[in-house]
Amino acid sequence: MSTRTTWILLVIAAALGAVLWFGENQSGRRVTGTSGATVSFYPPNPEEVLRLEIQRSNQVTKVIRTESGWLLTSPIVYIAQPTSVEQLLKAINELAPVDFVPGNQVAAQPGGLASFGLDQPTSITVESRGGRTMNLRVGSSTPLEGRFYLQVAGIDGVFVAESRVLAALPSASDDWRDRGLFDLRRTAYDRLEVQQRGKTVFEAMHDGQAWQLTKPLSARASTETLEALVSQLQTVRVTSFVSDGTILNPESFGLQPPESELVIGRGSNDLVRLKFGMSPTNALDQVYVQRVLQTNVVLVPTNVLSLVRLPLDTFRDRRFLPSLGELSSLEVRGVEPFTVLRDGTNWFVTQPRRFPASRSRVEEAFRNLEALEIQQYAADVIDNLSQFGLDKPAREYSLGTMTNLAGVSTNVRLLTVEFGGVPTNNVNFVYTRRSDEPSVYSIVRAELARLPEMANQLRDWRYAVSNIATISIVRSNVVRELSRSLQGDWSVKQGTPANLISDALDETAFRLGDWNPSRYAVRDERLLLAGGGYFQVAYEITLHFRDGTGPLRRWRLRFGREVAREVPALAYFDDDLSPIQVRFPEAIYRDVIRDFSAP
Repeated sequence: MSTRTTWILLVIAAALGAVLWFGENQSGRRVTGTSGATVSFYPPNPEEVLRLEIQRSNQVTKVIRTESGWLLTSPIVYIAQPTSVEQLLKAINELAPVDFVPGNQVAAQPGGLASFGLDQPTSITVESRGGRTMNLRVGSSTPLEGRFYLQVAGIDGVFVAESRVLAALPSASDDWRDRGLFDLRRTAYDRLEVQQRGKTVFEAMHDGQAWQLTKPLSARASTETLEALVSQLQTVRVTSFVSDGTILNPESFGLQPPESELVIGRGSNDLVRLKFGMSPTNALDQVYVQRVLQTNVVLVPTNVLSLVRLPLDTFRDRRFLPSLGELSSLEVRGVEPFTVLRDGTNWFVTQPRRFPASRSRVEEAFRNLEALEIQQYAADVIDNLSQFGLDKPAREYSLGTMTNLAGVSTNVRLLTVEFGGVPTNNVNFVYTRRSDEPSVYSIVRAELARLPEMANQLRDWRYAVSNIATISIVRSNVVRELSRSLQGDWSVKQGTPANLISDALDETAFRLGDWNPSRYAVRDERLLLAGGGYFQVAYEITLHFRDGTGPLRRWRLRFGREVAREVPALAYFDDDLSPIQVRFPEAIYRDVIRDFSAP
């Protein structure tokens, strides 16, 4: 071997020795006693600990570290509270003895070890990775408050340390038991069942996409409610442990039959099975619960029963419709039947007449359908739809999507939603159903006002001001007509001559067409005219557009009486005799009167 190689090896060995020496001296703590004796104290690293044993008199408590956490193995096999175990390990790791009494001075004491409370000590054994083991013998408290005597196996003498370790020691083995009813936070489950007095309230299965009720009926389940049930039960804390062996007399705990029962499983395997019994006569705020898979009985606060006594409807999905995604068609049968189809990114009303539809209005209609929420589950088995007014629905919405097979585009109807009568016991609701489900539901009746009933409610009426040819104004039977040239100049075609400000007229005309208010179907035009102040106001305008230049040929607005800083108007389009009702802000209405009416 060359001299150069020898030196390299020596340097490496020295470096490794230095690292080991530095690591050892960093983790160790040197203690110098009042007698002058000095020793080193090496507490274990909590992260390296594999086993912990505490022996007090004839009581032995043992825990081991597993892949899923700490496990109590003596005096009973049970999941351990990780916090309690780790608090003790942390306290041991942070031990910093403040004094050391050498062995010869201990022996010189009149009582020997008994003088330090170490004749019958509490023993703590800590086993770490690599086979390293530390044994601590805990003695009595010192005359100086907040300190205690301590022996470490292998060191002849007694340490004096602060007593945080004493506070972290369990007074009984139950102190280290996990006080949760169960813990599935890192475990997948796909089956839930709740029973009351032996009768199934519901059974739900997860199909990989969503939860479905399978008993006592097949229906959509509320994922949020089911998962909240499991989550809340996992926060329940055990008050005390009552029994660990086989229950000889389940009736004494109200467990034969149980008041309620909860099962959580994966496939055919039960992960959790809890039986809820009665309350002890001396603790009515507590209730017995049997953890069947662990055989033990515990006490928990009575309010936990409210979680497993919820009725079936609580766990049903209250969303009336699923997420609709990309749709291509909407067929409506309401005040008038009409059809809306998507062409690329644009939408058109195709029946009963063709005109551009507002994309935002169509998408809003889909959003409003998606937002419908079930208020009541009226019936799941229906013999006669007429009792719900669904034999001849008052309104229907059919949703479809386009498919392209062999180059042929076809509109496929996915789902039809029907709305029927009003429950006699609640006029604020309306009966409804989906074509793909047998059940009848109730939703808030007012939500129907947000859904379109007439084609014109979806009309795209936006226009370019340059496409306006004339505007006719009728006020108290006085007619005035303004004309706009291709160059953008306005003039009075009929009525009192006046100097017109073209920019102001253009701005008002633009704001009128750009406003996108809520649109309401008109079921009885004569009744609305009589009650809305339309005859008293007697003001209307009609915009005439140049042929072939936009979505409209003619747009007539008939204004009513102002209400709450808004002015209602009946809007008529082209040759359509059926109006819709809209509301304009007072500011736009005032500008229309100012700029279009005679001075």
